[in-house]
Amino acid sequence: MKRYKKKEMLQVTATLLKANRTIIKALEQKTEGLQDVFAQCQESAIMLGTAVEEQYAEKCPEKVSVLVKLLERYCEAVYQMSMQTGDLNMCRKFSKSIQRLLTQVEHEIRYELPKDRIEAVFLPYKASMWDSLESVFRAAEADENTDAYVIPIPYYDRNPDGSLKQGHYEAELYPEDIPITDYREYHFEDRMPDIVFIHNPYDGANFVTTVHPFFYSDNLKKYTDCLVYIPYYATAGGMSEAQAFCPAYVNADYIVIQAEKYRKYFDERIADEKFLAFGSPKFDSVIQKCQQPPDPPAGWEEKMRGRKVYFYNTSIDGMLRDTESFLKKMQYVFDTFAARRDACLLWRPHPLLESTFASMRSEYLESYRKLKQSFLEREIGILDTLPSIETAIAHADAYVGDGGTSVTSLFGVVGKPLFILDNRIHRLPEKDEWKGLVYHAPSDDSRDQYAVVYGNKLYYSPEDNGSYQFFCDLTPYAGGNYYGAAYEMNGTIYVVPYNAEHILAISDDKVIRKINFPHVCEQRGAFTGGFVAGEYLFVMPFRYPDLFRLDTRTEEIACVRQIGSFNYGLVNGQNSVSARTYHRGKLYFLSTDGASLAIMDQETLDVQVRETGLSQTYKNMIPESQSKDIFWLLPFEGTVVVRWDLTTGEKREYDLCVEGLKSFYNRQNVPCNSMYFGSLMITGETIIFAPQWGNKFVELEPETGVVREWNSPFRPNIITGNEYYSSWAFGTFIRNRYEEEKYQFYLWHERKAYDIDPKSGEFQEITMEFSYEEVREHVPGFAVDSQWMQYCCMENAFHTLEGFLDGTLPGAAFDRQKQIAEFAKINASTDGRCGEKVYEFLKRKKEIL
Repeated sequence: MKRYKKKEMLQVTATLLKANRTIIKALEQKTEGLQDVFAQCQESAIMLGTAVEEQYAEKCPEKVSVLVKLLERYCEAVYQMSMQTGDLNMCRKFSKSIQRLLTQVEHEIRYELPKDRIEAVFLPYKASMWDSLESVFRAAEADENTDAYVIPIPYYDRNPDGSLKQGHYEAELYPEDIPITDYREYHFEDRMPDIVFIHNPYDGANFVTTVHPFFYSDNLKKYTDCLVYIPYYATAGGMSEAQAFCPAYVNADYIVIQAEKYRKYFDERIADEKFLAFGSPKFDSVIQKCQQPPDPPAGWEEKMRGRKVYFYNTSIDGMLRDTESFLKKMQYVFDTFAARRDACLLWRPHPLLESTFASMRSEYLESYRKLKQSFLEREIGILDTLPSIETAIAHADAYVGDGGTSVTSLFGVVGKPLFILDNRIHRLPEKDEWKGLVYHAPSDDSRDQYAVVYGNKLYYSPEDNGSYQFFCDLTPYAGGNYYGAAYEMNGTIYVVPYNAEHILAISDDKVIRKINFPHVCEQRGAFTGGFVAGEYLFVMPFRYPDLFRLDTRTEEIACVRQIGSFNYGLVNGQNSVSARTYHRGKLYFLSTDGASLAIMDQETLDVQVRETGLSQTYKNMIPESQSKDIFWLLPFEGTVVVRWDLTTGEKREYDLCVEGLKSFYNRQNVPCNSMYFGSLMITGETIIFAPQWGNKFVELEPETGVVREWNSPFRPNIITGNEYYSSWAFGTFIRNRYEEEKYQFYLWHERKAYDIDPKSGEFQEITMEFSYEEVREHVPGFAVDSQWMQYCCMENAFHTLEGFLDGTLPGAAFDRQKQIAEFAKINASTDGRCGEKVYEFLKRKKEIL
């Protein structure tokens, strides 16, 4: 049965009133063909009367009777008028009567019929994500003037080519007390629900799964004037860039967000009035379940008895980022818990993890299934396959797993410890592997007295001899990679930012001041660090659109706007900066397509842009010598490097491809055609190119064009390197900016630096020393990690999984109250009433008559 609202009935009445006025004007102008108009008016009145009877006869029969009689009198008056069209005065009398009748009809509908009931429809697709809608449904269900419908909708896995694969319909997996309506039995075109709630924002843009196209947001918007998107996830501080703009945001009337701070993470194209900063229904659910834990499911209690329960979360993002490391990490975690009798591992894979393996990492699917089977056969712990995650959280004592997942926030708001795993670590650290946290590459200007290391700590070398000791903490944050290098200039130590948006200025008495930049970036990666040029300190942008120059004599800040945007963009789907360099008093920036070069004077900051004739992305631009404007361009893709003489405009290309040359994405075992080389060393007659993601050093004779593999002592065939020494590159040649014959080489996966003779190839390790005891004394333990992760402990060489299980971690001990206070900053409804607040707001906004 079609559902009519009072609003629609009043619109019909208003149309009939307008028609009445139009008929009189038409008769005055002697317009013909009015009989069809009279017939349409009568048909509309009959339809209105039928709708009133169907909708309200049982509730208020007397009022319905009055309305129907008024409509019958209206129809009779219209008929009489249609028979007297030749008598204008008589028609005017009928028109006045019709006006009075319709005014009475309007009054009866508006004031005598009961208020419309709100029809609220909830469209979950995965039962495991029902918690993102449940508390709003509970509030709607409890409202005496609302009819709430839960309508699970079908969804489909995708094949790697994007085509639809297996279909899923999970209506039977919802809690028993949730009334389910079959999607095939609810007719949107007839019902026209007042509010529709969705938690899938992707429509057809998801590569892993898709809901049925009928339930894409643009189609749903045809059937409601209030479409509400509630995220299926929650976050522990930041938000993925991938969530900044999704198809459903365009069509949604409202978007529920955790707290006010999250407005700024969304794309600026989304109108601010769409956001409802009320919290997350996911938080409501877990807060309530932890206050009153349900009975453990069958088979759980025996495995948990007498043990601490550790929830293990394996996320899609962690798997996609480095699949081999992810699988090795699973094996390491399973082996660790299998050896213990005091701990129970409660493993809950992401609900879409296996289907994501199938669609996006199919070559690893069998390995994942074998690990899963091994977990079950070895009886390592509990495999949670319940539709809802809250039961597992309620019974868990702590969290271990990936950091970039909404599950961390659920544990955070209820005050259970978060131990964030590093998927690259697959064993306990050996004796000196803690050095990977503090050992660093030397600078190109010999300014190495100060070092910013793990935990945003500043160390210094009093004798400037590579022997460092603790100087100060730079920020209360324990992580986040906020700062890069530090330089002492004109009696002050200046610290340049990575993820921060300011320079730190530190005086002799260790008082720290901030020299602030305008706040622009919500995501990580505002800057790439900086460098010194004379009395100036330049801060180089990454995501930040502008470049800053600090005059250390006066602390005056100058800004060059949009130079960062010129040099930054998407390269092969990834955010990246293209080649840039400093040379002879000028800064050079290549555009991401290589077609333009911006040249900035360090003194005047004037920028000149010239066309290059290039047509691809270059990642490095390296001066050949200090005496000429000749540069070597190293490509993002491929093996062809370019020698470019800016003075003459001459370009010469060299293909560095040698037998057996390969590149592996981000030093993982994933072949690619990118970033073969990252730096070079000029030996005189030849040039040596060092691998970044590649597996070989290559030697080039520029005069003849001859290329050959260079026999390096640094074993460039290593792909992943040491687990505790994360490396984004194999190694880097570092040329001294002031002594161009002086080179160093930094081996990332060993954290070792060498002086190297470019002519002989001889090398000698450079001394770098930190005290183990001192570094350990200053590790954070449990702390506020960053603005993107409120409170946790991160796995590393000091904070091991075994240490967490044993309770022997160095640094600050877990503080439950501090964690709850920190996570309150990202949850607008710490009382667990987000669902109630959302529904009350929407109910007030609806035009209930």
